[in-house]
Amino acid sequence: MKTIKFFSFAMLLSLAWVSCKDASTATTETATAEVLADSVFTATKTVFAGNISAMQQAVDAKVAELEASLATATDATKAGITTELESYKKYQADLQAGSTKVAEATAENWAAVSAELETVHSTIKTALAGSAAAAATTSGQLVK
Repeated sequence: MKTIKFFSFAMLLSLAWVSCKDASTATTETATAEVLADSVFTATKTVFAGNISAMQQAVDAKVAELEASLATATDATKAGITTELESYKKYQADLQAGSTKVAEATAENWAAVSAELETVHSTIKTALAGSAAAAATTSGQLVK
C-alpha cells in the first residue's frame, strides 16, 4: 500500500511539474504572438498612412489643375469642369477623414477602418486613372 501511495504521489508531482512547464511555455508563445501582431498592425498602419499621403498629393495636384483650367474654360466646358472639381474636393475631404481615422485606429478596429479606406482608395484611384486616360487620349497619346 505504501508503494502505491508513493508512486501516486510521484505521479502527481510529475504532472504538476509538467503542467507548470507547459503553462510558462504557453504564456511565452502568447506574448510573442501579441508582439508580432502589434508590429504587423503598426507596419500596416504606416503603409496606409503613406498611401493616403501620396493620394492626397495627387488629388491636390488634380484640384489645382482643374482650377487652372476652369479659369480659362469656355462657358460650354465650365459646367463639366466644375462638377469634376467638386468631386475632387470631396475626395480631398474623404482622404483627410481617412487620415484622421488611420491616426486614431487601434488593432481592435483596424479591420473596419482598413476596409473603409480600401473602398475610398479604390474610388479615388479609379477617378485619377480615368482622368489621366482621358487627358492622354485628348492630347493624342496612346494609353496602354
